Amino acid sequence: MHKSTKVITLITFILFSVASVSSIVFTAETKPIVFKLGHFEPPDVYTTIEHPMAVVFKSIVEARTNGQIKVEIYPSCTLGKEREMMESTQLGVIQGCIIAEGTVPIFFPLIQVFSIPYLFPTESIGWKVTDGSFGKELFEEMRRTTGLRVIATGRGAFRNFTNSKHPIHSPKDMKGLKLRTMQIPAHMAMVKALGGAATPISWAEIYSALQTGVVDGQENPVGIIVSGRLYEVQKYLTLDGHVYSTSFFMINDEWFKSLPKSYQKIILDAGRAATVTGRGVSRLQDALGLKKLKDEGMEVYSPTSEEMAEFRKRSQGTVIQWLRENVKGSDKWIDKLLKETEDTEKKLGW
Repeated sequence: MHKSTKVITLITFILFSVASVSSIVFTAETKPIVFKLGHFEPPDVYTTIEHPMAVVFKSIVEARTNGQIKVEIYPSCTLGKEREMMESTQLGVIQGCIIAEGTVPIFFPLIQVFSIPYLFPTESIGWKVTDGSFGKELFEEMRRTTGLRVIATGRGAFRNFTNSKHPIHSPKDMKGLKLRTMQIPAHMAMVKALGGAATPISWAEIYSALQTGVVDGQENPVGIIVSGRLYEVQKYLTLDGHVYSTSFFMINDEWFKSLPKSYQKIILDAGRAATVTGRGVSRLQDALGLKKLKDEGMEVYSPTSEEMAEFRKRSQGTVIQWLRENVKGSDKWIDKLLKETEDTEKKLGW
């Protein structure tokens, strides 16, 4: 065979092999694809949100791929803190992570539109909006600009204020209180608008900060207050539900697109199951946790409709204005979110 003919034949073979990679048939002898999945919570399915999501995801993916994708779960920040896990996922060092919303704005500032206070009157409305056209469009923008594909949104619960000084019944009771927030500027703007002093502190340091008086209070869903044993250093809980809190399960988009189409479908379906798991476990933990907090001696207060209206009046417009001025490109996303929330409320008869 002529040398040039051999070269053409070789090139043709290589091109054919590359084009056929998505249709590879995996056999029992094929080395499994490893999916490294990190999160920050302990490996306990009864007191956490992220670990049950990870366990359900692993079970579905491994079963439906006949073990050809092996999901390795690394809990308790084994692979680094949340920012490090997001960076590792973005770079493809690991394949995925489940992250609380506090770290996401560093990579994708537009996610802060979900921080508009007192936006959703119920969890179900928040779930519907997140799963609807607005959520899909926002997460597509995140995938396009960061290379991180959101396949699940767990938790979907409301954040509430606690403190060690006095009951909070209305915004005037917030004055002078030093409150821990996540490192989300929109959350800090909300606390300031309500009269408090916001101090961003990492989750790992929150207990000691409350115990030593570095801050007077904090804000979190009921389930997190219980799992973090914050009732030991906090006396008062106000169920104002100021911000809809979400965990994001994200994966490296390039890795995802390298998989056969059949495996991509399995990954996405397992993500939907993880979403339902996270939300269900979170809602159950909130329900059970409220009794736990009362039994531990916390004073729990539910604001009246008039008091809730005052909380909303003092903070919502201020945070929306802050987002428009400080988060580039947020205008259209804010308007879309407000419109979809209004439409969803009407559809659900709220």
